[in-house]
Amino acid sequence: MIFIFLLAFPTVAICDVSFPEEGLWRPQKDRDAIFRIAPCEGGAPQAKALCGWLVGLDYNTSDGPPKDFSGRSECGLEILRNFIMDKNLNAPLQGMVLDPRSGAYYHASLWMDRLDTLKLRGYLGIPLLGRTVTWSRYKGPPIGPHCQMAKGI
Repeated sequence: MIFIFLLAFPTVAICDVSFPEEGLWRPQKDRDAIFRIAPCEGGAPQAKALCGWLVGLDYNTSDGPPKDFSGRSECGLEILRNFIMDKNLNAPLQGMVLDPRSGAYYHASLWMDRLDTLKLRGYLGIPLLGRTVTWSRYKGPPIGPHCQMAKGI
């Protein structure tokens, strides 16, 4: 009887949305950081929001990881916050991006440009007044302790 009941109501996991934006990403231009994009921690599963953390940094061992606006390590810092899918499934995800140097948050759009290429546009007020960066999916060597990237990659 319970088996028949379970067949009549598929589990929530079947309906879960997975995002192609999830994974490790690296800016194409500067190539000095690696970001992990995944569902936001502690959020309700039905919210389906993505966040992004700084997990790889290019720095000298003796200096340690770069510091954010408040003097804390940027390692593990949440840079992308609450990127939510629009009702139009083809529209970019909308959320906020943190400038770790100033502590300011900006509105942002995030979208897949093509396979393994991600675009992030941060802006103040309207998207026209913004800047777009292109990221590539990171497939390089493992990231070392304290977010240190391998040299020469």
